[in-house]
Amino acid sequence: MPVLALFGERGAGKSVALLLECQALEAAQAAPRWVNLGRCQTESQVRSALADAAEAQGAGEWWVFLDSVDEGLNVLPALGGLIADWIDSLPADQRGRVRLRVSCRTGRWPDILQDTLTRHWPERLQVQHMILTPLSASDVAVAAENSGLDAEVFTSG
Repeated sequence: MPVLALFGERGAGKSVALLLECQALEAAQAAPRWVNLGRCQTESQVRSALADAAEAQGAGEWWVFLDSVDEGLNVLPALGGLIADWIDSLPADQRGRVRLRVSCRTGRWPDILQDTLTRHWPERLQVQHMILTPLSASDVAVAAENSGLDAEVFTSG
C-alpha cells in the first residue's frame, strides 16, 4: 500500500510500530528514511528533512517514515501544508514509487494532508488508516488462550 497513516493516543506505540517496520526494511536491504517531525523546530528544518528523504530514493519503491506529525504540529501549525507541498512537488514517477508511513495522534490529522494524499492516491486502499488501541483484559485473555497459554496468568495483576 502506498500510504499508511497510523493513529493512536499518546504512548500507544505508534513510533515503535513504525520503527519496527523501518528496521525490517533495513534488514531486507531497503534504505528507508526516518523523519522525526517532532524534533523539527522550523519550516526550513522540515523542508530540508523531506528533501533529504527524497534525494535518498533509488530505483523502485522507496520508503519514507514521517513520525510524530502531532508533535510537529505543536511547534509548526502549518506542518500539514509543508508535507502536502512536498508530496505535490514530487515528480509523478517518484510519487508513484514512494511508500509513506506516517504517525499522528488521533484527532490531530491535518485535513490538508488527507486531501493531498487522497488526491494523489485516489484508488481504494491506496491510503490506509490504522488506529492502535489498548488491549482490554478480555482481549489479552483471548489471545493467551488462542496461543495455548494460561489466560489467568496474563490477566492477573
